[in-house]
Amino acid sequence: MEPFESAFEHQFILQAMGDAVLAVDLDRHILWVNPAFMSLFQYSSEETIGKKTSFLYDNLEDYEEQGRIRYNRDSLPNNHPYEVQYRRKDGTTFWGEARGAVVSNDQGERIGFTVSIRDITRRRQLIRDLHHEKERWFVTLKSIGDAVMTTDERGLVTYLNPLAEELTGWRSDEAQGNPVSGVFRIVNEYTRAPVENPVERVLEQGMVVGLANHTLLLCKDGREISIEDSAAPVRDSEGNIQGCVIVFRDVTEKRKLEQRIQYQANYDALTGLPNRHLFQDRLGQAIVRAQRSGRLFALLYLDVDHFKNINDRLGHPFGDYVLVELGRRFRNIIRETDTIARIGGDEFAIILEELSDRHEALVLGRRLMNEAGAPIRINHAKSGLTVSIGIALYPGDGTDATDLVRNADIALYQVKNPAGTISSFFRGR
Repeated sequence: MEPFESAFEHQFILQAMGDAVLAVDLDRHILWVNPAFMSLFQYSSEETIGKKTSFLYDNLEDYEEQGRIRYNRDSLPNNHPYEVQYRRKDGTTFWGEARGAVVSNDQGERIGFTVSIRDITRRRQLIRDLHHEKERWFVTLKSIGDAVMTTDERGLVTYLNPLAEELTGWRSDEAQGNPVSGVFRIVNEYTRAPVENPVERVLEQGMVVGLANHTLLLCKDGREISIEDSAAPVRDSEGNIQGCVIVFRDVTEKRKLEQRIQYQANYDALTGLPNRHLFQDRLGQAIVRAQRSGRLFALLYLDVDHFKNINDRLGHPFGDYVLVELGRRFRNIIRETDTIARIGGDEFAIILEELSDRHEALVLGRRLMNEAGAPIRINHAKSGLTVSIGIALYPGDGTDATDLVRNADIALYQVKNPAGTISSFFRGR
């Protein structure tokens, strides 16, 4: 997918989200809002852009508190949900469940925040009236769009609404009386390690608890579902905790979209190799590791000689195939701990870590040239290639990413000049 298509897809997702979303700078001035925000707060984008978010809060103390906790230049990342009372343009108020996320630039510097807000007035009302209108509450829970599970004060399941039954694979009657950890089984989607069940903290601390990101629900029938949730205490009229209510939703498709966007931001669409953005990140990590270990590493810049002639003579589909095949060949040569990236056009970059001396980089460079020189065939077309390689070594040719990239690029330029000869540079024959 081309970069502009990826950007439009990302924008489309934000525009289409049902939750209100706004972006703010480090001083909490609004930079952007989505249509759901304008619908929820009744303000147009022109009425909000450039203003601080304080006018959205019903209580100025809440605005100041969130600024201290989450939205400042030095706050720790905190994407757990929190509940705040907001005010619309017409003066009416509502309870919102909000989540904030830090926004950083390519250099990893914090430049602002995104905030998503969901109107939870109805949900809060349901929980508050639980012990007064039990029968009405059950009827309502059957019809809302979130899965709901309740427990008693011991953490034993007392009720699942139909959507909770569907997601967990448990019927409400068979789940009743079981520990919530046996019905609501959750793990981290990457490590598969068990995730702390939020019910335990709710019953111990009497506070609203959000589920960690990247959580999988292990269903009774073997399915695995990505979920988001929050758990809240259920209190009697005197404020004593009587149990817990868990509200959760299936976000599997949302996770897939996020992963696809993340992949498109970091990997080349044609070859599947890391792109320039991810390469820069890997190079920064390699420098940090080399500083700690005191070992050498090499940065190789490669490009295909006379690649334009291949496109002109055999066509762009063959040129694309050549790049994919070269990427595959190069990837098979380097170690799993090394990095190969396509940084644009017919240019590749390779990071070789943990080297004993310069000779190792030279040996690998010759292997890459030999591998590139093997004929490439597609249909009835065939092409023999040569590649040029420029090498920069850490720390001799630079101790930061800028110097290393510049020197590797200079090396590549010089080696492509027939008059240039330096031992760290190669030209394929």
